[in-house]
Amino acid sequence: MGIVDSDEFCGRVARLYYGDELTQAEIAELLGVSRSVVSRCLSRARARRLVQIEVFDPEEVCRERAEIIRQLFGLRHVVVVPNTEDNDDEEAKRAVSDAAALYLDSIVRDGSIIAVSWGTTMYEVAKRLIPRKLSGVKVVQLNGNARSSRTHENAATILMNFAQAYSAEAYSLPVPAVTHSKALSSQLLADPAISLAIDLARRAEIAVFSIGFPDARSILVESGYVTVQEIAELVARGAVGDVCSRYFGANGEIIDPDLDARTIGIGLSDLRDKAHSIGVAAGAHKARGIVGAARGGYVNTLIVDELAALEMMRLV
Repeated sequence: MGIVDSDEFCGRVARLYYGDELTQAEIAELLGVSRSVVSRCLSRARARRLVQIEVFDPEEVCRERAEIIRQLFGLRHVVVVPNTEDNDDEEAKRAVSDAAALYLDSIVRDGSIIAVSWGTTMYEVAKRLIPRKLSGVKVVQLNGNARSSRTHENAATILMNFAQAYSAEAYSLPVPAVTHSKALSSQLLADPAISLAIDLARRAEIAVFSIGFPDARSILVESGYVTVQEIAELVARGAVGDVCSRYFGANGEIIDPDLDARTIGIGLSDLRDKAHSIGVAAGAHKARGIVGAARGGYVNTLIVDELAALEMMRLV
C-alpha cells in the first residue's frame, strides 16, 4: 500500500493544509514528499470524508433567522441583514436602511400614501430611497417634531427626501412631538391643517419608522419634551421601547397614559391597521423594544440587523 492510500497520512496532510494553513509546497518539504503526493492526499482526504468543506453563507443564515422571527411573531415580512466583522453600530444602521429603502421600492405604487417618522435611522433610509417617477403619491409625517439642531434628524429634511424620491406631495406636522398639557394637545389637534395631516397618516397604507429604546441621550430629552428623570421613571415602570415618541412595555402596552395623551401624531393602535407597518432598527440593545412592538401588533414588517435578531430570539 502506497503512502497516498493511508488514511492516517492523508488526514495529517489535510490537517496541515486546512487547519494550519500551510501551502502544499510547505507540506511537501515538511513531510519529505513531492507536491504531487500532497495534492493526491488532499483529494483522497475529501473523497474519504476525512475532511469536509463547508461554505458559510451569512445571507442564507440571515434568511433562516428572518423566517424564524416571522413565524414567532406572526409577521408579514422580516429582513435580517448581516453585521460587519467589527459589529459597527453605524454600519449596521446603514445596512438596515439600505434594506428598508429596497423594500419600500418593492411596495410603493402610484397613489400610495406613505407615513414616515424622523430620527437618524429614518434619515439614512430617506437618503437611500430609489428615485421613481410615480403619480399621486403622498408622504405625511407620522408624529410631531423634535427641536434639534441636527439636520439629519429633522423631520422636514426626511419628508423632503421622501417626496423628491417618489415625486410625492408632502404633508408636514409642524407641531411639537410632546406638549406640556393635554389641553394644548387638544387645541393643536383641532387645527384644520394638523387634523388633515393626522387623518392622512391614519389613512396611509404604508408606515415606516424606527424602533427606539428609553435613552437619556435621546432627541426627546435634548428637546426638553421629557427629562432624564422621566426616562428613568419610564424604565422603572417597564418601558422597553418607543415608536413615534410613544413609550411601551414588553407586550406593547402604553407605559404612561398621560405622556401618551400629550404626544402628537397617530396612536400606536393605528399602526395595526396598516397594510405595511415597517419597523427599522439595528443593535442588540434595541431587541426588547422590537419584541415589544411586535407583540403589540405595531409592526407587521421588520427590518433589523443580525445582532438584534439573535437577541430577539434569545428573549423569546
